[in-house]
Amino acid sequence: MMEVKLGSIKLNVIDYIEENYEEGNTFITDSEIDAAQFNDFLSFYREYSVVGKYFETVFPDRSFYGRFGQLLYSQNDNVFKLRLVFVNAKCDQPTNKKSFNPVTFDSEYINLLNKTAKQDIIIENLKELLLSKFSFTDSEIEKVFTVDNDTLISKRIEIRGKVKDLDQYLKEDKSRLDDIRNS
Repeated sequence: MMEVKLGSIKLNVIDYIEENYEEGNTFITDSEIDAAQFNDFLSFYREYSVVGKYFETVFPDRSFYGRFGQLLYSQNDNVFKLRLVFVNAKCDQPTNKKSFNPVTFDSEYINLLNKTAKQDIIIENLKELLLSKFSFTDSEIEKVFTVDNDTLISKRIEIRGKVKDLDQYLKEDKSRLDDIRNS
């Protein structure tokens, strides 16, 4: 196990795989973070998970300049287990080749479909109930259905990556690090 520092945040990397591509490299990690630091980590992740926003840290005894890719996580007592991908900034450089995507978000798609459908049904039912049973002003109804951008982005990260039990999810998905190494 090694400790990776992301500013003041300490991430314990239990195991990792380095994948090398012509465009750059990625580190697929199985990591843990103390629950007390998880919200700070999510803020850091949110800032540095988009192309063009990069951070520098030391990873396996060398400097790493890049961003985050996929994040899957689950909470186990006072620790969050993470499947976290670090993407070298070189991977984002334009090439004449077909678009390079070192990370896919399979869990994101499944979670997104399920949660979006459920939320859409709940919202429509709630609107109908509010309009038929209560008298609210337009501004009161608007307040209920308005979401600020920071809350929206945080919810997108949760939908994209939160799973009930990370170990079980990776086992069922056949995407444990050993599965990746043996493929």
